[in-house]
Amino acid sequence: LDFDLLDQTNRFHNVFRFKEIQTGIELTDVAEIHTMELPELRRYITDHREEVEREIGKNVLLDWLMFIDNPESELSKMITKEVPEIEEAMEMLQKLSQDDILREQYEAREKAMRDRISAEKERERRIKEAERIGMEKGMEKGMEKVLWKIIQKKFPTIDPSYYEMLIQLDSSKLDILSVELLDMRTTRELEAFFSKKV
Repeated sequence: LDFDLLDQTNRFHNVFRFKEIQTGIELTDVAEIHTMELPELRRYITDHREEVEREIGKNVLLDWLMFIDNPESELSKMITKEVPEIEEAMEMLQKLSQDDILREQYEAREKAMRDRISAEKERERRIKEAERIGMEKGMEKGMEKVLWKIIQKKFPTIDPSYYEMLIQLDSSKLDILSVELLDMRTTRELEAFFSKKV
């Protein structure tokens, strides 16, 4: 992290595990959350410069964090002499920075990958939304048909124009009608419902 996350500590690397709040019993030692704060690392380097220099090549995490924080620093150059993997990373970084075309291609690939992931997430969101709306509309249409059959059974001489009024109702009004329809005895009551609800 390139910001201070925790005010309670001045450590640049913190490890958290899952514990039960009341008893403090640890759930597992397999799952951990590691936080690495670059501002704390910089303060640590400033305060412990000699110790940091002695640790080069011995503390892998510290070596990588110093390299990630500032690959051009004097400390990073010292690290590349001691740690072959970081030396390889430095060489790759230099190649990327020297070769503008390669860097642009890399950035374009990264952007295309991010765009593809973003577009896929948006597509999935739209599909879910369309499915939800489709289900709601389907349920509403089904409810309209069932209510119309009940109305026709209850009032056999009902005018078909009532069906047009019925399909104008939204789902909440269809719900209300389904309950009130149970107590209706005459078409006048149905007329009164449509005149106040439509």
